[in-house]
Amino acid sequence: MRRTGIGRLGRRDASSNVPRSLRLCALCLALLMLLVAACTSATKVPPKPTATATPSPTPSPTATATLVPGPRPVSQPLGAPPSSCPASPQPQTMSFPNGFGSYDNGVRFFGKDIVWIPQPSFPTVAHLEPHGYTQWPALAIVWEVGPDAMDAVSVRVTNTQTGTVLWWIHDAPPDLSSQTLVLDADTPGPAMYNGVPEKSWQEFTSSLLIPQSGCYEMDATWDGGSWQMVFAAGA
Repeated sequence: MRRTGIGRLGRRDASSNVPRSLRLCALCLALLMLLVAACTSATKVPPKPTATATPSPTPSPTATATLVPGPRPVSQPLGAPPSSCPASPQPQTMSFPNGFGSYDNGVRFFGKDIVWIPQPSFPTVAHLEPHGYTQWPALAIVWEVGPDAMDAVSVRVTNTQTGTVLWWIHDAPPDLSSQTLVLDADTPGPAMYNGVPEKSWQEFTSSLLIPQSGCYEMDATWDGGSWQMVFAAGA
């Protein structure tokens, strides 16, 4: 007798021998592992970017103006003028007959075209305290600019030993002062414009404060020209 049907019914799947509860536990464990893996991947924190230090810009140095102390009164009498100063360049000269400007007896100019100092005030050895001590020992200089001068002239005076630049002043104590004297009718300053002594000429007066005895170099400059001279000054 054939038992075909009975053999088929009696054969079971090997998995059917595993209890159902164990299979459920295995399935839950697998699902739990997948869930943990998914959560770990989702919450993974990206690496923080590395901070790069940016150097601070170096501040540019701020230019500070150097204030030069103004003219001050002299506290003691000057010494005698030096007997030996550096050689002075030989100036040019111009001579005028009687009647030129306000010069009754004629006049001789020293300097160089276009800036001249008439002989009465041209300094070679200047004595600033003939009547004794004064707080503002000053050298008075008359300037003749011409002929037919169109340029402003600048004049500075320097102590040849110390390098100190002197002050030009107006009145004592000074109400106007500058270390550069500007000979120009349109430029205000310590140079006093006297007007036109003769056609094509201009005249100025000035006072140079000299606080100590010494040798001094005077430099006059204008557009296209200059001249220098050295003189001694003291009591």
